[in-house]
Amino acid sequence: MALAALIVATAIAGALPEPRTSDIPLAPDNPSARGARALAQILQREGVQVHFVRTSGEATRAAVAGTTLLVTSSYLLDGAQITALA
Repeated sequence: MALAALIVATAIAGALPEPRTSDIPLAPDNPSARGARALAQILQREGVQVHFVRTSGEATRAAVAGTTLLVTSSYLLDGAQITALA
């Protein structure tokens, strides 16, 4: 009986989804020292919605009135993209 319970518990634990993480620097799902998961979790606890985007087009669509946009590096953005995000 104990062996059957152990097998069932192992199967259930194996079926549970693992938290989604990445190794992308400053990503809100990156738990490493180079990530921003802790900050994202703090912001979410305070009621802030955190959206991770990878393109200037996605950022432009997400940056509506009343939102805050964090750009961690702008060296790949041209003048038109910076203007669109402003």
